[in-house]
Amino acid sequence: MAEVIASTSNPRIKLIRSLQHRRDRNVTGLSWVEGIRPSIEAVQTGASVEALVVCRDLLTSEFATEAADAAEAAGTTIIEVTPAVFRSISDRDGPQGLGALVKQRWARLEDVTVEMGQCWVALVSVADPGNLGTILRACDGANAEGIILLDATADPYDPSALRAS
Repeated sequence: MAEVIASTSNPRIKLIRSLQHRRDRNVTGLSWVEGIRPSIEAVQTGASVEALVVCRDLLTSEFATEAADAAEAAGTTIIEVTPAVFRSISDRDGPQGLGALVKQRWARLEDVTVEMGQCWVALVSVADPGNLGTILRACDGANAEGIILLDATADPYDPSALRAS
């Protein structure tokens, strides 16, 4: 079991908190995903999870506890935190005690190969991150290969976009 971080001024905690800002997400290439379902999905879908942040005192789901333990056994870094520390990085009223620090995945348009029969969605000037997240969820439901963001579009790694997707 790892040491439990009890200070909100710990450098790793400060980094996670900074990811609320697009500038810091762009600089680090990281994003913060909070909640049981999105965190476990990040691990299960093969996203590049830098670490899972776990607060065992807030984590009441046996499924989530087992998933976090399995991820740790598979080599995923676990950052254990106290309830106060988890609440300091949470943007939810009732934090669930599980979050993931995930490396963003981007591709340049010229590096994308489109094959016959694939579905891609191009978006221009989507201003609201929550709306973008809803579109991402619809694309997932339609088995789209991906989205192409054109012009000044909201950040798909914005916490509001991730929550909506």
